[in-house]
Amino acid sequence: MKKHTFLLLFPFFITLACTSGTVKENRASSSSVSEKTSQAGASTVNESWAYYSLGIDLKSRALENPSSPEAVELMKQALEFFQKSEKGGEAKGRVYFQISDCCYYLNRHDESIKYGWMAVEHEPEFTEPYNRLYSIYMKRKDMNRAADVLEKLLSVKKDNAYNMYILGEHYYKYMHNKKRSAEIFHRLVELSGKNPSAEPYLEHAYYYLGYMAFTSGEAEKSVEYFEEVMKKNPGNIRAEYLLAILYYELSRFSDAERSALSYIDSDPDNMGAASIAGRVLYVKKDPRCVKYLRMGASLDNTEGIICRALLSEVYGEYVESAKELENLLKARPGDAAVHAANAAVKRAAGDLRNACKSLISAGVLMFEGGEYDLARSFLTQAADIDDGAAELHYYLGRTYEELSALSMAILSYKKVNELKPSVELILHIGYLYGVSRDYDRAYEYFNSAALQSPESAKPYFMRGLVSIWKEDYTTAEQDLRKAIDIDAGKDSHFFYLAVALEKKSDLKGAIDALEKAVKINSDNAEANNFLGYLYADNSINLERSLELVGKALRAEPNNGAFLDSIGWVFYRQGKFPLALEKLLEAEMRLAEENNPDPVVFEHIGDTYLKLGDADMAVKYWERALEQKGGKENAKLLEKINQHKKQER
Repeated sequence: MKKHTFLLLFPFFITLACTSGTVKENRASSSSVSEKTSQAGASTVNESWAYYSLGIDLKSRALENPSSPEAVELMKQALEFFQKSEKGGEAKGRVYFQISDCCYYLNRHDESIKYGWMAVEHEPEFTEPYNRLYSIYMKRKDMNRAADVLEKLLSVKKDNAYNMYILGEHYYKYMHNKKRSAEIFHRLVELSGKNPSAEPYLEHAYYYLGYMAFTSGEAEKSVEYFEEVMKKNPGNIRAEYLLAILYYELSRFSDAERSALSYIDSDPDNMGAASIAGRVLYVKKDPRCVKYLRMGASLDNTEGIICRALLSEVYGEYVESAKELENLLKARPGDAAVHAANAAVKRAAGDLRNACKSLISAGVLMFEGGEYDLARSFLTQAADIDDGAAELHYYLGRTYEELSALSMAILSYKKVNELKPSVELILHIGYLYGVSRDYDRAYEYFNSAALQSPESAKPYFMRGLVSIWKEDYTTAEQDLRKAIDIDAGKDSHFFYLAVALEKKSDLKGAIDALEKAVKINSDNAEANNFLGYLYADNSINLERSLELVGKALRAEPNNGAFLDSIGWVFYRQGKFPLALEKLLEAEMRLAEENNPDPVVFEHIGDTYLKLGDADMAVKYWERALEQKGGKENAKLLEKINQHKKQER
């Protein structure tokens, strides 16, 4: 970040020496000339400005050599001229600032403060008085008044990124007010979306936010901020180190390994980073762990004890390792490496029951950290010892589901249901059969759940959802209406009813259902977008359409489907350039998600045609046709052929 001279955090205070003698002759004669000039100026119409100009001249000469004996006399004369200028009533804000500044250099700080605030009152947009006031308050260590100066300046210049940054830093460093500091830095981040001047300060703003979250124990939030820091500056090693700690704490071991090793590249002897790398590599059974565990073992803290315990297990010193691990399991129950080492030690001692427990604990921690392959490894090892624990099979099921191994997930959930029957689990098994397109088995489980829990709307809702996937919209409508009869307070029931009705070309029914969905939950972005799109696509209620889709976009500004909808609203309003802008943005966002949509291509083509570019229109219509899998689409083919003929 570039250095700035404005609002110095450690102001340089110039002390002007008091003199008991007279000013040197040449300076005295200069003063006489100035006095004569002032008299001449005073006789002019603009005598106030003449005094002001003379004050500026004398002040500048005083500051040329502030330690000289005559500097004080020159500054006093400058002050007298500014005071005379004040009486003229011209540009009082500037005059008051000059008086304040002279008083400052003459060590008359109370007067400097008085005139500084008078300058602010008369000319709030003028920044120099704020600088002077801030410098004085900082020198006096009056941090509250210094903050008041910055707050006042920010109230006048609301979108000044540098002011925001300095104020946020001031609250954090000098007042230890993390709440207010965070508020200011959040404003700075929000400002960056509309003001490029905020960009130079974002790395440090995110770092402060991340560190405040880190010290408050908000690990996940802290990670989000530090990851933003790394996007701004991949070389920020302080953020890299803190990320390594946080990733490890959250059992995100692959990320922890990457960050720890990256930090070690910059600081090869850092034992803290080495302890993280060593523990991660130990869990992964990577032989490199020994090198880093040895480094981490030198630490005189809990991390050092963990590294020594893991090394003992690696070397087969199970008795020594067991002693340390027994205490570590209590001190660090969330450390997967500790559980992994304990499992190995207990298994070596023939204590399979406790080995299984530690394997399950390690597996669950790995699952929660998103390390699904590692989770599966630990959990399947536990199952090899004892497959009678419902928790074990539940997490195995969830792990397989995350790995898209749905048949294995279903088997695991069935095992859980045998050990601990649950209607919710039966519904989830049915859902997974539906995702796997085994609709008959899905209905079988939903029917079973309905029999076991006739007062619940969920079995009918799930049946309706799967029927939509099956494209059986009549059955879907029936089941979703049954779910609504049981529970009319769920916006999701009405949303999916609208999906089924729209597929049945029942526009009025779909709109009525969506209006009920958004009435129940006005923040349902999907429902707002769907309803807004239906209005736009049918050229009705366009103002409400814009309002609904706009609300959806405020919730998810990068949602490609929502961007397509807002583009289509603008198209229907005849705002074709704006429509094209949003539709092309929708295309880009969906491409980033590897989820291109032929409807978006068709909309772009239609918009290009309205803008008079038939070639681009045909190009996008052809892309829409290709995206539909080459299936014939009469409407698209007709448009393509019509405009190709016109070209010929």
